Amino acid sequence: MSDRRNIVDPSKPCPFCGSGDLLPSYHSSSHESFVCVACDNCDAEGPAIIIAGEDRVKAFHRAREAWNRRK
Repeated sequence: MSDRRNIVDPSKPCPFCGSGDLLPSYHSSSHESFVCVACDNCDAEGPAIIIAGEDRVKAFHRAREAWNRRK
């Protein structure tokens, strides 16, 4: 288990490994930036949310909501 705290609380655990060690993962390309929830154990990532005209925290909250909507 990772010594990092789950900063994506409250969220569903990773659907692949069952870990609750989840972190925000920020990425950018030449045209846009986006964020998703990532598993710190197996590196699985949830749906990417484009950061467009909003701060990173708000975009991350939307990414967390997308992670939790999965079936």
